[in-house]
Amino acid sequence: MFGLMQEHPLLTSGLLTHAARYHAATEVVTVTVAEGKHRYTYAECDARSRRLADALQGWGMKPGDRIG
Repeated sequence: MFGLMQEHPLLTSGLLTHAARYHAATEVVTVTVAEGKHRYTYAECDARSRRLADALQGWGMKPGDRIG
C-alpha cells in the first residue's frame, strides 16, 4: 500500500478491539430517552459486539455486506 499511513484499514471493530485490550475496565456510557443511562466497560462492549457479529454471520451475512 504505497502512500498510505497504515498497513490495515481503520475499522470500528479494530478501534473497539484496541479499547477492550488496553482500556478494558474503562466505562462506556450511553443515554437513551427510553432507558436513560446505560453503563458498561469496553471489555463488555467488545464481547457484546462479537456476539452480534456472530449472530449476523449465523443469519448468512458476510463481512462487507450492507444492510438496506
